[in-house]
Amino acid sequence: MLGPRGMPKAEFWDGQFGEPEQRVFRSLAGIRDPHKRVQIRRIWARGFTPEALRSYHPILNKRVRDLISYFDARVGQTIDLSKWISYFT
Repeated sequence: MLGPRGMPKAEFWDGQFGEPEQRVFRSLAGIRDPHKRVQIRRIWARGFTPEALRSYHPILNKRVRDLISYFDARVGQTIDLSKWISYFT
C-alpha cells in the first residue's frame, strides 16, 4: 500500500506471528528485514510469471468444473456455500 519505502512495520508486528523463541514467518507480509524479504520474494516471483500463471489454467479449470458439478448435483438443496468456497480456494 505504501510501497517498498513506506511506513515500516514496528516491533509489535512480530507479535502477530508467535512467541520470540518460535518466530517463524509464514507470510511474506510479515518479514520486516528488507534483505530477507527481497530474497524470499524472488522465490515467490517465479510462481507469478505469465508462463507459470498459464500453467495453472488446467488445474483451475478442473476445480471450477468439480465445484459446479457439486452444485449441479444439489440443485434445490441448501448447501454451506462458505464451506465449499473455502475448499475451492
